[in-house]
Amino acid sequence: WTTVRRRRSTNTCRWKAVRCDGDRSDADTWAQAQAPRRRILSGAFVATAVALGGNLGGCTSWTLEQLPASWTDAAKLDRVYPVRGKKRCYDAARGYEFLYPMDWLADRTLYVMAADRVPKLDPGPLDAAARKNKRQREPVAGFGPPGTDGEVNVSVVMASVPPGFQWNAMGAPEQAAHALLDKS
Repeated sequence: WTTVRRRRSTNTCRWKAVRCDGDRSDADTWAQAQAPRRRILSGAFVATAVALGGNLGGCTSWTLEQLPASWTDAAKLDRVYPVRGKKRCYDAARGYEFLYPMDWLADRTLYVMAADRVPKLDPGPLDAAARKNKRQREPVAGFGPPGTDGEVNVSVVMASVPPGFQWNAMGAPEQAAHALLDKS
């Protein structure tokens, strides 16, 4: 129902509510009828996109947890959204990937060290090998629980491997991990 102006033969105009039968084109009637539905659907779409994109209320994490683990691992969406209580640290260029608890934070000291590596007016040591060795000993990624002194953490330190070294010589991954932890 809509309000339209209808003329009578006496040239008087009256406003009254009538059904749109011939006063408007079919396109106008269709557009008016569809506008609320379009607004509702587009609003629902935008709200869903914002909720999933922002992980509001953990809805994206919950949705990803409902999918098979092989799919979420292959898509690597756990780099952005926590899945099953873990987040992923992945660097294809350097060749490492690991999972860490979702409430752990990145080590801000690494960002400060990266800012210190920005070229300055003072070139520092002229020996390129000294600069390279210094960078190899610094962690490239690190995460730990918030509010701690760094005792509990996970870090990635990149170092060159001596020629002829075989990882298989260290045994199974669990044995190698225990051996490395015992030596550190």
